Amino acid sequence: MFRSLAVALAFCWVTVGSGLAQAASLAGSEWSPSSQSSTTSEKPQFVHFQGVGRVAGFAGCNRFFGSYESSGDSLTFGVLGATKMMCPPEAMELEQMLFEGLARVARFERDQQRLTLFDKEGNAVLELTQRDWD
Repeated sequence: MFRSLAVALAFCWVTVGSGLAQAASLAGSEWSPSSQSSTTSEKPQFVHFQGVGRVAGFAGCNRFFGSYESSGDSLTFGVLGATKMMCPPEAMELEQMLFEGLARVARFERDQQRLTLFDKEGNAVLELTQRDWD
């Protein structure tokens, strides 16, 4: 009986623990869109999960900052603030696409250096590649 209980507890720990590990695995990581079109900016877009609950990055023209919530594979972003610089139309369009994509995110899947963000319907919203290799 003790052995059965130990096996059951180990299964629960692995099941719950893997979801927590996936959520925690975002903290401190930095990501760029996988299929980023070229912009007139020399800096590529990126999303930096600074720590649990804080996010910042560069959207193609402006820096942004805000919050996120993650539990298991669920992921949502709070209201994002951004600087208000004006850039060429191509950079502004890419920036708007990134902000709209982040606003739709409901869950994520991480496969090593690839992060896929999905909306509530299960459609892939953004494909990101890890920049910092932690």
